[in-house]
Amino acid sequence: FHLKYESKDAIKWYTNDSFVYRLLNKALRTDNIELLYTFRYYINDLCSHINELYQQQTENTTNNIIVLYRGQHMTVMEIEKLQNNINNLISTNGFFSTTRDPAIARIFAEHDQNLNDGLVSVFIHIEIDLNETKTSVFTDIEQFSLIPDEREVIFNISSVFIITSLNYD
Repeated sequence: FHLKYESKDAIKWYTNDSFVYRLLNKALRTDNIELLYTFRYYINDLCSHINELYQQQTENTTNNIIVLYRGQHMTVMEIEKLQNNINNLISTNGFFSTTRDPAIARIFAEHDQNLNDGLVSVFIHIEIDLNETKTSVFTDIEQFSLIPDEREVIFNISSVFIITSLNYD
């Protein structure tokens, strides 16, 4: 990594299912200070690139409403925590990947689903009004991604959302 990495490729490294992606997300999820310190330059590069692209992409858009989707697994306890925060602000503790394609999100929600592990498939629908959103920085990374068919949009660390509704079985 340290021999091949260039800051302009930060997003490309993030979209590759590599040790960088896995270790960085583990460090963010667990608040592993030593590992976060190791990744500090990479995190800075990735955040900076997302911020730059956000400025470019939002200045050039004519569509003020953006619809995105995310598929993932959550515990019932995590879902209940979200349910208890309807109409409240929540913040991400890492980079938050979404897609413009609901079918892709459903694939991620159903991928490796094992009912014995206590996880539930979750499909998240996100609507962003660019006229109102000032607390979340995100960017379309399809052109940089190693997997462009995912139509990925990534949110920067500490993006803030308001949960307006939550439905699950």
